[in-house]
Amino acid sequence: YLTARTLSGDATEYALPLADLYGAVGKVSEAVREILRGYEQQGRLVVAIGRLAALLAKGASADEMATVLESAGSTPEMLEVQAWFYGEIGNWEQAYARTEQLDRLRNAQGRDLLQFANRAKAAQAPQAYDAALRALESIIDGGGPLALSATYSYTRTLDQRMIETDSLSAETAQMMIERYRSI
Repeated sequence: YLTARTLSGDATEYALPLADLYGAVGKVSEAVREILRGYEQQGRLVVAIGRLAALLAKGASADEMATVLESAGSTPEMLEVQAWFYGEIGNWEQAYARTEQLDRLRNAQGRDLLQFANRAKAAQAPQAYDAALRALESIIDGGGPLALSATYSYTRTLDQRMIETDSLSAETAQMMIERYRSI
């Protein structure tokens, strides 16, 4: 495949078959690079995410994968992959940071943030709820066209977090009360 790629002159040619081969022999960094090349060639986010998920499911090192993903740049396409990846491994702060940057770059007026908040809520983990609340606060504070939807989602997320979290610190409880009052 590598020889054929060289002969074709297209650096993205045969990316997905190479990703499969690298993944099969445990060369995680190379597999991720090829997956990203395939994404660059085809532009199909679902395919890239599916292949990255398969690597994670096979026990690939999340740290090694993160290093390659970070080196891939900060285009909207790469930010979308990075945001998905960080959410998938439970690093919701990094997922939120990438999504916030993506929303700004696309001038999405909170659409990416709202979508992220819904995904984070579905994870049903304390850190995920916190990241979802941050994303929703950002939309509410921005006052854009999605502020009303974000406000409703914010209250539902707070309720869900309180129900599913065994204990709340006094600081978190006070923050929630203040936010309810502001809504």
